Amino acid sequence: MGIVLVVLAVLAVIYILSGIKIVSQSENMIVERLGKYNRTLSAGINIILPIIERPKDVVVRRQNGTMARSARIDMREQVYDFDKQSVITKDNVMTEINALLYFQIVNPMKAAYEIQNLPLAIEKLTQTTLRNVVGEMELDETLTSRDTINSKLRTVLDDATNKWGVKVNRVELQDITPPESIAAPTEDAGVNNRTVAVANPNTAAPIITHSIHSGICPVGSTNMIGLLLQYAYRL
Repeated sequence: MGIVLVVLAVLAVIYILSGIKIVSQSENMIVERLGKYNRTLSAGINIILPIIERPKDVVVRRQNGTMARSARIDMREQVYDFDKQSVITKDNVMTEINALLYFQIVNPMKAAYEIQNLPLAIEKLTQTTLRNVVGEMELDETLTSRDTINSKLRTVLDDATNKWGVKVNRVELQDITPPESIAAPTEDAGVNNRTVAVANPNTAAPIITHSIHSGICPVGSTNMIGLLLQYAYRL
């Protein structure tokens, strides 16, 4: 009889401990009772009824980019860094663009039940929206209108992800890479300008100034500009 009581006591302790769920700050946990949504657990110590209640697993994206399943929903702002993708502009120029997306889950219940794989859905939606927005613009406009593109992307993505309980805070284009056939002539023009400047010191300053304003010679290339000016004035 004594052994039975000990076994029952041990089982009771295990049952109680398995029902204690500690949720970290900035995290939420969805609890289902008999397969149906019951409540959302917030940060702190929470009690559930084992066997008839269980935390719901959702798909999450780890920092290394891999997908995993977890019962904990991160409520902090998250950032997704997407790989470069090929986008065709309005004037049929193939360019490569990569973007950063900053978003936050504001409704964990919607994030768990309204979409099966939230990270994948956000990634694919961002890619297709980027293609649509850039596809309405010519290459020159794309290169000079990053703020406009960012604003359009944020508005469209925020509206589309609202039903998933997600708030898109901002979108940033990291890099826009035009085709080599377009980038190469620009670089050649910069080399030609520097060659003419050295060969003809009297026109060095005007050419350098024109190169800066036209974008051929970046303003940050201070070493090259300084050397050319010093050489020109010495002559």
